Amino acid sequence: MSGAIDEAVTFEDEDGEANELPTEFATATMGHVLLGQGRHDAAREVFRAALAKDPGDLEAARGLRMMGEPVAEGRVAVTVLAHAVDPTTVYARWSDGGVGQALVVVSLWVDGGRLRRDEREEALAPGAGEAFVRGLRPGASHHLAVGRRTEEGFTPTVTMGPVLTPGAAPSERVATELLPVGRRPDATLFEEALDAWQRTVMPSS
Repeated sequence: MSGAIDEAVTFEDEDGEANELPTEFATATMGHVLLGQGRHDAAREVFRAALAKDPGDLEAARGLRMMGEPVAEGRVAVTVLAHAVDPTTVYARWSDGGVGQALVVVSLWVDGGRLRRDEREEALAPGAGEAFVRGLRPGASHHLAVGRRTEEGFTPTVTMGPVLTPGAAPSERVATELLPVGRRPDATLFEEALDAWQRTVMPSS
């Protein structure tokens, strides 16, 4: 029996007696306590009531999923963030209701005119929502996905990227053209354009 948002949550205890839990106490924490006590029906009702109050309650959604209950798409707020920390490291943060079990990273880069690809997978701790992904290839585009690994394959629940990591060293153009700007004896294109503009608007007397 599901409790409405403004009504008490009613369920049967282990002795078969009816119990009522005021809606304000129908929280994901209470649901997990009941689940830990083996009172699955009660926990299910509390998780449902918590989600009815707050459709973005990730812990309540996770509790239902742990019990094999489907959670309607869109009821759980999903947030993602991924950015490069250095040439070989990407920081990722996500929320998917705690269902992610694996992190898959696909890296793409150009080498000698050919597109290269590398893929790696890392197991996630239960409920993990962030990770530093280290040992990546510098100067590559990295696509990240969090999801479940089953016998049928990998099913993503959250995707992130592409994240571009900088090269481990400056490119030839940066090293030879951009870094020395302002220190070269010859004028840069910008300086030449600035000089031409100044001569136009402020002609010398």
